Formats: sequence, C-alpha cells, structure tokens
Amino acid sequence: MTPATENIVNGLTDKQLEMLCEVFSAGYFDQPAKVTADELARRASLSRSTFTEHLGKAENKVISNIILVLKFARKHEAKGKDDECGCK
Repeated sequence: MTPATENIVNGLTDKQLEMLCEVFSAGYFDQPAKVTADELARRASLSRSTFTEHLGKAENKVISNIILVLKFARKHEAKGKDDECGCK
C-alpha cells in the first residue's frame, strides 16, 4: 500500500474494509443504488440496523482519514501557509 492508502484505511478492521469493498462492488454507492441496505444486510446475515451501524462506523473512519490526508496535502501544497480545509 502507498502511504496515502495506508492513511486512508488506518483504524479500519479487516471486516470493515471487506464490508466497504463489498458494498462498493455491489453498487450501493451508485446513483441510483443498485442494491439496498436491506439486501446487503440479508447477504451478511445481519439486521438492517446492525448492518447500517457497522457501515456507518467504517464510512466515518474512512472520511475522517481522508480529511486528515487532505489537510496534510493542502498544508504542504500551500508551502507553509496555514491553509486548512475548514473541517474539524
């Protein structure tokens, strides 16, 4: 993995990474979605609420990590300027 990739998946469990890959491959994030959360939950033998809770936690970790990578890149791009993306 590249350093940026390692940073993006930092803190994800193997199961969370697998889940994100599966829902992406199934078309869950497509517009319109090709599969519903109900269907993905059934495939994973989970209730919909448990499935969406696990997925939400994984998404939160990835987005948080992406924001950190973006802040780092932007800071270095600005060559020392205190330029933040405005995120917490």
